Amino acid sequence: MKRYSIEQKYKIVAEYKKYQSPKDIQIKYGIAKSTLYHWLKTFDEVKELVTHTKKYSAWDINLIKRELRTLREENQIFGRADVLRNLL
Repeated sequence: MKRYSIEQKYKIVAEYKKYQSPKDIQIKYGIAKSTLYHWLKTFDEVKELVTHTKKYSAWDINLIKRELRTLREENQIFGRADVLRNLL
């Protein structure tokens, strides 16, 4: 079984998307159709993660800041409890 680099996989997926049928890609590169579809799904998911940007409102940012503040306070409390437990 041949190993393909990420660059090679991307090239194969791009070639398929541009003008090839799955059968042509299978024959040309010797890969299974399921492998091709797995690569397609993987690259589409990566593209979605890279291109997806969410806009946060001031309200969202304030909620996130408040939650962060609460988590930091809890972390300090647990840290103190751990120190006390080690002293006993």
